[in-house]
Amino acid sequence: MPEANGTLRQLWLSYHSSVMSTSFMNRWLEYADHYERHLPRRGTGRGVRLLEIGVQSGGSVQMWRDWFGAGALHYVGVDVDARCLRFARPEQQLHIAIGSQLNASFLLSLCRAHGPFDVVIDDAAHMAAHIRRSLQVLFPDDRCMAAPSSFLEAGAASKQPRMVDPV
Repeated sequence: MPEANGTLRQLWLSYHSSVMSTSFMNRWLEYADHYERHLPRRGTGRGVRLLEIGVQSGGSVQMWRDWFGAGALHYVGVDVDARCLRFARPEQQLHIAIGSQLNASFLLSLCRAHGPFDVVIDDAAHMAAHIRRSLQVLFPDDRCMAAPSSFLEAGAASKQPRMVDPV
């Protein structure tokens, strides 16, 4: 397991370089510095509730646990692919839920069970309509968002002409 003593960028790189492991993380390195600047501080004794939409290969599940610390993170990952359930470790507060971010009832059920969330990361469909739907459901509901910090990784990708979806 990589150490989280340095910067988030260093930890991020250790998961990027582990292509052969079961927890490979495929994410733009440029995000690491922004995340570190805006995410809740580590080591404050305060737990962090993180909702990540888009689990894929599971690298970020472990990376966030390593970053915030095993006892400080309550992680909920969302994906449409049931194979992502293999990354769940409820005894470590690492939860995976299978469903669509377009399903308001599904998202609200996660908020009731695990919220309110301090951080929401949307790295799922990379489509503007999907991001918009998640925001419409999560932000107006106090059960979903505490002091919100939302990072919409797919936002930049959805501005590229070949990736814009009709809304």
